[in-house]
Amino acid sequence: PVRSIMFQGYTMIVEILGLVLLMLGPKVLKLTAFPVAYLVFGIKFSSRVWNVIAWRMQLIAAKSAVVLMTLFGVDAEVKGSTIELWRGAEYLGALNVAEACSGLRMLIAFSALGVAIVYLVPRPWWARLTLLVLTVPIAIAVNVLRVTITGFLHLVNPELSAGDFHTLIGMLMVFPAVALFLLVGWVLDHLFVAEEDDAAAADGRPDAVPPPGEAR
Repeated sequence: PVRSIMFQGYTMIVEILGLVLLMLGPKVLKLTAFPVAYLVFGIKFSSRVWNVIAWRMQLIAAKSAVVLMTLFGVDAEVKGSTIELWRGAEYLGALNVAEACSGLRMLIAFSALGVAIVYLVPRPWWARLTLLVLTVPIAIAVNVLRVTITGFLHLVNPELSAGDFHTLIGMLMVFPAVALFLLVGWVLDHLFVAEEDDAAAADGRPDAVPPPGEAR
């Protein structure tokens, strides 16, 4: 019989939740549901699902990187997941956006980090939902930036777009991704504080009363 590691992983999570409910009751299940469900990020996709998603993300990264490089005056065109670089009629080489550069691994890792932050940091539901939704475009945008930077480095020295230096660039892209995510969280937190202050002033609560000596 054909076995699906992905299906087995999801089934295992459901079984663990069922065991917790059966042996420890609904109160303990309520406390442990998130940590157990969080194991979903450790489940490996099946090859078919992985290849389909990775290929789509390769195309997005290649096409978006070509747009950015063109805006900066680089003659570039995309064929499938390959970026061809030109200087007028002179061919400068090609940059293949391989499966490893699709950004799918970064998307999974960044989504796991985003879900953990959303769960641990108290925020209103709409702010949490906004952060969860934005994890996907942020991860994709950062990977596009990675491919674009790799393309410029390829123009300087083709060796910089491969090997250990290429791997290092991918690792460094985690920092702008986290910075963007935290920036969005900071903006949402300040928007929420402003709404809370307005509500307090409208309700006439004590925290809305101005300090002595200040006019309303």
